[in-house]
Amino acid sequence: MQTKAQSYKGQHQKIKKDQLFDLKHMTPPIKTGLLCGTFDPLHNGHLSIDNYACEGRGLDEVWLVVSPQSPGKMNRSITNEYLRLEMVQQFLEGNSRIKCCDIEFDLPRPSFLINSVLALKEAFPTREFVLLLGSDQWIHFHKWYKSNEILNEVLVWIYPRTGYEINGLKKHENVKQLNAPLMDISSTSIRIALAKGENVRECMPSAEYEYIINNKIYS
Repeated sequence: MQTKAQSYKGQHQKIKKDQLFDLKHMTPPIKTGLLCGTFDPLHNGHLSIDNYACEGRGLDEVWLVVSPQSPGKMNRSITNEYLRLEMVQQFLEGNSRIKCCDIEFDLPRPSFLINSVLALKEAFPTREFVLLLGSDQWIHFHKWYKSNEILNEVLVWIYPRTGYEINGLKKHENVKQLNAPLMDISSTSIRIALAKGENVRECMPSAEYEYIINNKIYS
C-alpha cells in the first residue's frame, strides 16, 4: 500500500537556474535574502519578513530555502519534504520578489546551513546573499555547525520574535538588526490548530489554506 509520503515522492521537479534566477535585467551584485526553514507550513509571518526585507531594506529578492531535514528537527515528525516543497513552489508562483529555492534537496542531509550558503555562493557568484534569522534562532546560533564560518561568508540580519531579545550583534560586523514588524505566528501553532479543526485562514495565503484543508495535510 502506498503511503502518503511515497505518493508525493517523485513529484519534486528540479527548478532550473535559468528559470528561477533571471539575471538578465539586473546589475550585480544582486542583494538576495535567504530565509531557510522547513516551512511546515508557510505562513504570513514568513511573507511579512520577506516583504519588509525587500521594500524596507532594499533587497532585490528573497529566496525561501526549503530544508528537507533540518539538523534541529532530527527527532521530530515533519511533513514529507516533497509536499512541503510543492506547497511553497505553488503559492509563490508568479511572485517577482519572493521565490522558492530547492538547493538543499541536492545536498547531504541533515541540511547544515554552511553547506547551503557555500553551494549558493558558488552557483550564483553575482549575488550578495543576506541570511534572515529570527531572534529565536539567533540565541542558539553560536551552537550551529560552523557558525563562525557562516558569519564570514554572508551578511546576517536578525528580525524580532516574541519573547526573544536581540543581543550580541556588535560581536561581528556582518550581523545587523532587521526592524521588521513583529508577527506572533508560528508553523507549530498553525499545525496544532489545524489538527484540532480550527480555522487559521488569516494566518496564511488563502489558496494555501484551501489546499491544506482539501488535502487534509495536517488533520
